[in-house]
Amino acid sequence: MQSKTFICLETIVVLLAFCTTVCQAELLLYEPFSYSGTSLDGQGGSELGLTGTWDDNVSGASGAVGTAGPVSLSNDDTSLSHPGLIASLGARVADTGAGTARRSLDGFSINLATGGQTYYISALFRGETLLQFEGPHTDNVNYTRAMTGINSSGQFLVGSFGTSTSTSSTYSGGTYSSDETYLLVARIQTNMASADGKDTFALKVYDTSMAIDSAEPASFDLQATNASSVDLTRMFLGRTDDNGEIDEIRIGTTWNDVTPQTIPEPSTWLLLVVGAVGLLPVAIRRRHLLSIRR
Repeated sequence: MQSKTFICLETIVVLLAFCTTVCQAELLLYEPFSYSGTSLDGQGGSELGLTGTWDDNVSGASGAVGTAGPVSLSNDDTSLSHPGLIASLGARVADTGAGTARRSLDGFSINLATGGQTYYISALFRGETLLQFEGPHTDNVNYTRAMTGINSSGQFLVGSFGTSTSTSSTYSGGTYSSDETYLLVARIQTNMASADGKDTFALKVYDTSMAIDSAEPASFDLQATNASSVDLTRMFLGRTDDNGEIDEIRIGTTWNDVTPQTIPEPSTWLLLVVGAVGLLPVAIRRRHLLSIRR
């Protein structure tokens, strides 16, 4: 009986440990755009990994893509979503025409001069929007040197800037559609010795019919390289002229940081564990009665 009891207790401990593991996400940055109002300008709060507030209708750093203009929020408490991701929060950036916005990173930067670092960036996109990163070089000039998203030609994009990007309207799941919501997961590897000291960029595209890989895939849809020493300290959103939406931006140091899979809610796990604990005395009593009858 003692061994059976121990097994039940051990199972409960494992369930609790698993719940703790899957219910916590370790992120450098999370921006769900959970704001009220119709304008992104001046919005800010306790979002992870960001400081200050959003400034819109701004000019980008050298290499940026986007035409200055205001950036709007959906103001309908409806987020972009993917069935493979945990539930989205708040509203979303939803705009027509040109627009730009900037906000500073907090507590970390993506320093392309430092070798061997890996960062993962994910976001939900519909229509044209480019998520870009900018910061100072040693010459004290600000440059845009990382970007991903969907460009005005209806192509997925990843890379550094300009000709140092890779674009395509096709991906492993099909061809781009302006009516589809896409989860884009980008990987940045800095100053890689295996790539002659260049930064490497890779992009994986998921439409809403596709299952999200539970671990980093062996191959990506797009790849690009470039050599740079810019310290990326700010996030920049840019559009040129088309309709565009973006939501649920995440940055982390592992694949799983930025692709939190759909799992039972913490309250569900709690009910399962409480139920298991509640059944433990019943199991012990039943075992005891059976031993008496024998």
